[in-house]
Amino acid sequence: MCQKWAGWALALSLLIASPLKGQQFFTDCIRDTDNNATLTIPLETPPLLDGAPISPGSELAAYTPEGICAGVAIWDGEQPLVLTLWGDDPLITPDTKEGFAPGDTILIHLWDRTRDQHFGPDNGRLEVQYASGGVFLNRGIYQPNALYKVARLAIVPEQPTPVEPMDERLPDATRLHPAYPSPFRTHTTLQVDLSEATRVRLMVYNLMGQEVARLFEGALTPGVYRYAWHPHDLPAGLYVVRLEAGARRFQQVVVYVP
Repeated sequence: MCQKWAGWALALSLLIASPLKGQQFFTDCIRDTDNNATLTIPLETPPLLDGAPISPGSELAAYTPEGICAGVAIWDGEQPLVLTLWGDDPLITPDTKEGFAPGDTILIHLWDRTRDQHFGPDNGRLEVQYASGGVFLNRGIYQPNALYKVARLAIVPEQPTPVEPMDERLPDATRLHPAYPSPFRTHTTLQVDLSEATRVRLMVYNLMGQEVARLFEGALTPGVYRYAWHPHDLPAGLYVVRLEAGARRFQQVVVYVP
């Protein structure tokens, strides 16, 4: 047991010291606070996307329930992945949360290099099993200085609730209608009117300006569209819905009370 743990400790020290060469998708994820934990994924149990190992060069990031990216690492397919989970530092910055607090759920996000696609709670079902026994904590709840070993990580892509044209009549203006209902418990519906064909992005942010959901991104023809937002693993509070339609920008505040 001691020799096995010594081997793990050596691997962790070497990998933690390695820079994130080639890391390009997730940003502002390295906090360097005084407390942290470590999550490892062994080479023999690679993360799976649609049942197949993820592409080398793909990135795995750890998010707090508030949507703060607090750790990122690259899967290279040649060595175990070591992901540092950065904790909050309430003594130095009591009014700002930088990372995980004790008891926070660890939310894993994936950017797959081959697909060039980001998978998170809004467009994928993540199945995570943690190894138990020895020095490893067997559940995805943050504790400072804890060690986590992932026994299985599988991401199953899920298509978000589709944006569907609701009316054959063309709108005379582009607009984002007030969400209904708001406040809401399980989901709220957003209606978008497009008076011309354009590229659209429909996103949700928390009050810290961090993106927590990307509801739609792509080209749409003129028409009336509706989208239902189902928050996953987000705390109650105020969220900002932002619509980008060509050069036009619209936003509104919605209230989530689960």
